[in-house]
Amino acid sequence: MRDRRELVLRVALAYLAVPQLLIGVWGVLDPKGWFENFPGIGGSHWVAADPPYNQHLATDATSGFLAVGVVLAVAIVWRDRRVRQLALIAFLVQGLPHVIFHVLNPSDALGTGDQIASTGGLAFGCLVAAVLLVAVSRRPAVAS
Repeated sequence: MRDRRELVLRVALAYLAVPQLLIGVWGVLDPKGWFENFPGIGGSHWVAADPPYNQHLATDATSGFLAVGVVLAVAIVWRDRRVRQLALIAFLVQGLPHVIFHVLNPSDALGTGDQIASTGGLAFGCLVAAVLLVAVSRRPAVAS
């Protein structure tokens, strides 16, 4: 049972880490391409709906995604409770203001489906991180 819980925890951490890493790497390597094309599926352009393009801001924002993704990835490998708590707190510190911004500032340039996908996806990630943080905080510490 303990192995199964560990597997579920690692999969959930990966669910949070992978998008952060992909967004971060894409934006750091190609900030203009990220700005113009994110999320890169379905012809939607969520970030470009809020012009103008600013390379400094795009690079700074995506390096933040990358940093959170790296910390989450480390938490998958290093099974220490405090590392996992820190990774989930970092995700929430980045994610909650992001969700709040999107809730309070819906973009007129995005359709309803894109608004729901964008804000809903961000909110769901924060919910997953909050649930994981509670679960990790209740578990005994496990050294890697």
